[in-house]
Amino acid sequence: MTAPAPDRRFVRIRQCARLVVLALAFSSVERPHPAAAQAAHRCVAPADSARPPIPSYPPGLGIPDDAHDVVASPLEPEVTYYRRLLEIAFDDSTSGCGVRGVLARHGATVVDGIPSAETYVIELPDPGASWAEVAAEIVGLEREPGVASVRARRALPTDMAAQP
Repeated sequence: MTAPAPDRRFVRIRQCARLVVLALAFSSVERPHPAAAQAAHRCVAPADSARPPIPSYPPGLGIPDDAHDVVASPLEPEVTYYRRLLEIAFDDSTSGCGVRGVLARHGATVVDGIPSAETYVIELPDPGASWAEVAAEIVGLEREPGVASVRARRALPTDMAAQP
């Protein structure tokens, strides 16, 4: 006697279950897929075309208390930079919707700014403890459409005194 052939529906369900398990195993829990983030942050009203205002606080006041983790650049070991704070400037042609889309795709929040340079200081989820991870985040932002420049935010000397 031969074993009965498995039901085709059961085989198909098992294949689908494997795909779901693989998709969950390799999906990013921290950030949504860029296409999903972009779809979720589309401009829906004319008011969305205005850029977010660039805040300006006294030195150090706009820096979140928990953003004092710093990292040194391999090119300048004596200079430290915030791991989670970057300065970003956008092209003049970038709309407010474009600015908010870039920030949303990277999980960034505006925490300070340099109005005279039309630059935002943004806080990101912690990219990691090494300069390479910070640099990778900078490169990712630089590749976004409408971004003119991105650089790491230099740590203030008074912030270094608070480091253990």
